[in-house]
Amino acid sequence: MSNRQPRLRFWIETVLAVVGFALGVLTILVRDWFERLFDASPDNGGGQFEWVISLAFVVPTLLFGYLARREWRRTPLLA
Repeated sequence: MSNRQPRLRFWIETVLAVVGFALGVLTILVRDWFERLFDASPDNGGGQFEWVISLAFVVPTLLFGYLARREWRRTPLLA
């Protein structure tokens, strides 16, 4: 195990990447999660709205994952 003390920035980027990934997986598993969660149906139960939300998170998820990885690599090892 490496001895690293990542900055808060790493943890924020990691959490945001995980949230975006979770929304993508949730949409694949439960097409009408928005309707179930908010009791509203902007697409009449078709699932298109959920896909738009998930796609809107794809780019930030990839970006935050990349930034977290870069931050992890920049964190020096502790002796």
